[in-house]
Amino acid sequence: HTLWTNSSLPNSSSRSAVRIGPQVHMPSEKTKAAGPPGDEAPSKLLKCADDKDRAQEDSEKEVLRSRAQAPDIPDARFVAEVQSLLVGVDLTSMTLGELRSRLEGKLGLAAGTLASRKTLRRRFSFLVHQEVLKKSQRSNDCERIVKEILRLEDCPKTVQQMLIDSLHHSLSLRDATGLHPHQVRLLDIVRDALSEGKAKLECTQQRCKEKVAAAQTELRAKEADVTTASSEAAAASEAVQRAEATSKETESEVAEMQKDVTDCADKAKAVIQETQKMEKQLTDLVEVQKRLECMAQGLWSCEEEWWECFAALQQHLLDTGAECSLLTAATVSLKKRPAERSDFDAIAVEGVGSFLCEQRRGAEEELLARPQLQMEAEAATLSRRSLLSATEQRAIEHLQALQEAKAAQEISFSLAAKAAAALPASEAQAKEYQKQEAESNERLESLNEALQLICEWICGSSKPGQCEAPLEVQELKEEAAPLPVAKELASSPTGPKDVEAKILDLKSPLRVPTPMKGRLST
Repeated sequence: HTLWTNSSLPNSSSRSAVRIGPQVHMPSEKTKAAGPPGDEAPSKLLKCADDKDRAQEDSEKEVLRSRAQAPDIPDARFVAEVQSLLVGVDLTSMTLGELRSRLEGKLGLAAGTLASRKTLRRRFSFLVHQEVLKKSQRSNDCERIVKEILRLEDCPKTVQQMLIDSLHHSLSLRDATGLHPHQVRLLDIVRDALSEGKAKLECTQQRCKEKVAAAQTELRAKEADVTTASSEAAAASEAVQRAEATSKETESEVAEMQKDVTDCADKAKAVIQETQKMEKQLTDLVEVQKRLECMAQGLWSCEEEWWECFAALQQHLLDTGAECSLLTAATVSLKKRPAERSDFDAIAVEGVGSFLCEQRRGAEEELLARPQLQMEAEAATLSRRSLLSATEQRAIEHLQALQEAKAAQEISFSLAAKAAAALPASEAQAKEYQKQEAESNERLESLNEALQLICEWICGSSKPGQCEAPLEVQELKEEAAPLPVAKELASSPTGPKDVEAKILDLKSPLRVPTPMKGRLST
């Protein structure tokens, strides 16, 4: 047992075929000889081929399931779905294939299922032709009522079929000038059914209005949340900018204070070094005075000792910028012993001693003032360092404030993005509810018009419209150029009974076996 795919058996013209069951492949070309292991296809290509085969197997299983399920669908459902598809449709523009495709979608069948078997094709064609014939016998007003009956969601299918089948006869005025009381009673039943549908539709409309109001309230709340979040995000951005400016300013102050502290420390160090230098100079001056006293009193014991004392005095006088005359006189006078010196020599020695005493007195006075200067320099350094510590602490605080502001900015941006992301869903929901409300309003308006027509027909204020000429249902064939479901009937002497007899003629290819033979349905 082999089931051939592509809905046709292989013939001499087909180049390849694949069957379900034992996997027998008939390739269109000769298979290439297997090469060495190195010439094998990559695993990725093999995986893609496996996926395609698996998808093809799944589609074939779906087709088989649909073909097995199609015969079990009851005629009532077929009729109901065909009626719902034919209501409000121009029969001269819809093709049989298009109608079959829509019906397969309504019934949940795979594409082409209703054309896969001869019995299904005959059953479909028969039911479609019957409904087209019924539609051709209904007037425009009757078609409006049928449309509203089919839109009754809670009404059972059998009840809908009963109302639809009897509506055409309840509106027929071919044999009378007005509606018969029995026709009025049938219209009362239709009106009651539509009135019940209207009551349910009004409840649905009220719920839609409530949903719309709630959705709009929610939308306004979310829009307010978006506005608030955007304002908070803008405020957070401004706070971050201010914090950054303050932090940068504080960092600049810290850099200036560090430079100031360094300058003060350098000044204090210079004062200390200068004090130490002056103390050394005073020590050297005292030593020079001792050497001068040794030479002035003539206490040297040898020539070398004199030269040693004189060299220290001479170097000091040269370093301190003494006059050349004083240096020359001191050289001549100090070389003599005290007894050998003249009055000029004594004056010269005394002048050198006075010069050194004045230098010592000035150095001692300067040294007395050095501790105050040194203390002031150290105090300035300490004060600068205290200010630097305070500024650094303030800089740390400003940096922490900047980090907190950035964290708050990220949170506010996140909240703003979240609020903005939630807004489209609310807008879409509000639009959907508004669309449902508009549809319910449209349906309610159409239903009210239909009820108004029925009420006018019942009370006799108006008469239902009649179908001027029924449509002749032509033989439907699926050709390369699809034919419409029905065409306008040309003027012919045959009546509706002749048209029906033509459809059910034994020679017609549209005739199907009767249910009594067990071939139409289960």
